[in-house]
Amino acid sequence: MRISWFTGLAAVVLAMCPGSPPGAQTVGRQLAGVEDVTIVVAQLSNREEACGLKETTVRATAQNFLLTNNFTLSNDSSTSMLIEVSSLADTELDRCFSGIQTYVYRTADYYREADGQVVEGFVLLWSDLRLATSTVDQHPVFLIGQIQNQLELFLNDLRRDNGPV
Repeated sequence: MRISWFTGLAAVVLAMCPGSPPGAQTVGRQLAGVEDVTIVVAQLSNREEACGLKETTVRATAQNFLLTNNFTLSNDSSTSMLIEVSSLADTELDRCFSGIQTYVYRTADYYREADGQVVEGFVLLWSDLRLATSTVDQHPVFLIGQIQNQLELFLNDLRRDNGPV
């Protein structure tokens, strides 16, 4: 049986990842004052679609989880939550491998001394990366659970950063 180099690498990386979620993803209360976010889902490619993933599913998962946990969503928030999914299907092994990267960031204007221009940049407030593998037919359901785990970690960090000093 042939195993692609990516499949082998993904298996090694997944084997090295701990089963429990990591601790806080922020230092210095970076989520302090965050009251709402705008959900942004990076465009999915044919690779993600081969694993049964749809942008609407990723977006609905994030929106429903956050709303169910009494978190406010806004289309014009100064804080955004970007969810990116990168996947690869190995049909010979009936496996999908995905990386789910979630970022929470704010935009900010900066003065660029080199040319005297004011430019827009991003301030990263929080991030989390999950690597996941499952059978092709179970992958969408499995990834919904992984996204919910990320959002639970975000909410825990948000509560910690906005709690008493």
